Amino acid sequence: SRQRVAILENAYNIIETETLNAIGSLTFTLPFDDPKNAYCKQMHYARWDDGNENGTLYRILTSTTDRAAGGSITYECEHVVATLLDTSMIGFHTLGGVGYYTRNVLQYILARQTVAHWTLGDCDFTRQFEYGFEQENLLSALFSVPTCFAQDYIWTYNTDTYPWRISLKALNTTAAPALYIRAAKNM
Repeated sequence: SRQRVAILENAYNIIETETLNAIGSLTFTLPFDDPKNAYCKQMHYARWDDGNENGTLYRILTSTTDRAAGGSITYECEHVVATLLDTSMIGFHTLGGVGYYTRNVLQYILARQTVAHWTLGDCDFTRQFEYGFEQENLLSALFSVPTCFAQDYIWTYNTDTYPWRISLKALNTTAAPALYIRAAKNM
């Protein structure tokens, strides 16, 4: 139901990996005897806020137990955009072309979700390319749409509200950076 059930205040060894235009990952460890391990079940969601107001949402994939030295359980998670891997486009789908813009293609793909977790937010592109998909999962189909663009792009996600929003934004690689690395803070 996506309702908060626990705050994992004893989590440590938290490693968040964000890769441009790919599925991000998160790993964290809890002491073996922490009662909140009961909430960390496979396919449940975990939000990592990294000091930010809203944070990033992940789903738990696997856990590994280490019983040495008091014991711990390490959880491996993937960004919730990976929920689009759960549904495939059955058969062959041809779409796009003149008068059928990038936004329409992305909406067509997202409309194939078994559970409508995602809606389309912003789309900075108005290309009219033709696409063909055969027996492809929705995330692969979605991520393949801008690969033929001559301009740099970035997928952005908003998981603060449900259904979640995915946006395809133009990426300006010559702009001044909006984030900076600070020693002992986010480095």
